[in-house]
Amino acid sequence: MTNSSLGFTSTDLIVAASQTLIDGGYHQIAARFREWDTPTSRLFEDEYGVVGIVVFDTCAELLRTWPDLQASLVDVISRHVGKEESKSWDGYLVLLSPGIAPSESAAIEDVRYNTTRLRKLVATADDLKRPTDVERVLRPLLPLPQERANLGQTIAVVGATPPTVG
Repeated sequence: MTNSSLGFTSTDLIVAASQTLIDGGYHQIAARFREWDTPTSRLFEDEYGVVGIVVFDTCAELLRTWPDLQASLVDVISRHVGKEESKSWDGYLVLLSPGIAPSESAAIEDVRYNTTRLRKLVATADDLKRPTDVERVLRPLLPLPQERANLGQTIAVVGATPPTVG
């Protein structure tokens, strides 16, 4: 990551957000959804939900394009997740930007509190000042701390080399 006093780049944000979700038990879905596998967007799922992450260089770009991205993610969920699956109701659109939100506008807050079709997690430069802030923004998607510890133990056991006999 870049020096926190200098802020994040878009690349820093997509890498940090992706790694945070992977560490939280999510799997990146890339092969079937090319539109969600770009330098600025990723698609993840776990057994409970689907998460689309998009990073924008500016808040103006975020505000201009988020409705189209929401429609794209809803389409992916509608076409590929069965209605009986719990994750069909648990979709998140994560919108991140190292840009500064317009101070005179409530537009970013309007997106944040818009729960139509998908829940949105939105963070701009005002919210992303330290490396730990990316995880803080994504915390609603992550297992509770004890569950994360158990997840790490499970992965360590599954990935461990079996003992040699003899």
